[in-house]
Amino acid sequence: MYYPTTSEQKSARQEKVIKTLKRLIWAYFWLLIFEGALRKWIVPPLSTPLLIVRDPIVLIAYFQALEHDLFPKDRFTKSIIAMAFLFLFVHLGVLIMEGNNLLNVIIFGMRTNFLHLPFIFLIAKIFDLEDVKKVGKWVLILSLPMALLMVLQFNVSPEHFLNRGAGGDGVGQITANFGKIRPPALFSFSNGVTFFYALATAFFLFGLVTVNAYPNSLMVCSGIGILTGAMVSVNRGLVLSIALVVIGWLYGIWRQGKLFGATTRLIGFAGFLAMVLSLTDFFRKGLEVTTYRFEQGGTGRTIIQRIFDRVISTMTSPFQDLDNVPLFGYGIGIGTNAGSKLIFGRVYFLVSEAEWGRIIYESGPILGSSFLLWRCLLVIWLGLFSLRQLAKDNILPTLIFSATAYNLLLGQFGQPTAQGFAALSAGLTLAACRLPGEKLSWL
Repeated sequence: MYYPTTSEQKSARQEKVIKTLKRLIWAYFWLLIFEGALRKWIVPPLSTPLLIVRDPIVLIAYFQALEHDLFPKDRFTKSIIAMAFLFLFVHLGVLIMEGNNLLNVIIFGMRTNFLHLPFIFLIAKIFDLEDVKKVGKWVLILSLPMALLMVLQFNVSPEHFLNRGAGGDGVGQITANFGKIRPPALFSFSNGVTFFYALATAFFLFGLVTVNAYPNSLMVCSGIGILTGAMVSVNRGLVLSIALVVIGWLYGIWRQGKLFGATTRLIGFAGFLAMVLSLTDFFRKGLEVTTYRFEQGGTGRTIIQRIFDRVISTMTSPFQDLDNVPLFGYGIGIGTNAGSKLIFGRVYFLVSEAEWGRIIYESGPILGSSFLLWRCLLVIWLGLFSLRQLAKDNILPTLIFSATAYNLLLGQFGQPTAQGFAALSAGLTLAACRLPGEKLSWL
């Protein structure tokens, strides 16, 4: 009788755990998609606890991975865990010395900054290119229904049930122009559709240059969904996020020597869909309102100049006020909406609406800058690692990176949807670099 060796038994257990971890990653994905619907329409009284509905998934995945020697061992994961302990030690020390009662705010601030970041590398260790393609298939499947919901939200009044805010407490969505709101689709706020359609565009463009990646019918439907969603979004961020992915795609196909043929297909396909959609009232009205949004605040400067100024201001303005920031900040978590609600019972921007400002004001110039530097290094490394895959004729990592780089660098982690898409998309970027059966040694 044959008895499996210890190593064979360990390998069999790991394979079983990997399947469990894959299910947990899929659960993370689906909760990210439907979290807003739960908070707005299905169980609005549970809106606040649903802010952290994905946290148990992440914690269970970490415990499973640690128990079976599958937790990532890369430098980014080790450094962010060490940084998290340092932040916790410092902020608890300040809490004790000042004698305030903000422990719950500190805990929320810690989960906001750190909890989901190792999940990036766990996704990369568990998923591979084929798993990422499956995620892409579902993103493309959802893109048209998501767009149709946005059309309904765009056409009804701001007070309509479909435009209810999270919690159903009478707070609606962000208003735009001409009596319209920014449709959030299934998400709690309109930033969700920005991240979603950037990711959908990445998978769509991948399908456009990859033979048999996705069925033609799915490509047509998702193309309609992406164009429709962009036009009725009344959201400059969404349109610009799609543009960033297209730029990444153009660079990738140029490196691969496919520029002319692929660009011709994209222009022809998008032009045909736009021509057909332009016959509809909602598309024409959406184009009018979205165009007006881009024209606002022009003051003689181009869109590119205004975007550049805004990004530079977001990154530099916190450092211009360091003299007024305590050495260890005002307390981690107080700059989040949830933190202000825990303190005052309602939502305020207590320190800064922008992410970099929040981090500096919460944790001070030393700790805050170290966390921002970590995020900068991650984005740079992730971009370079993705670009190297072009030599292997794999453009997908570059496309997903183009969809997530801005959010990973400047996205507001205090907003759960932004945090979730940053972790998921960054993880998918790395996982798309790994062929089935291949192991990334640095993980």
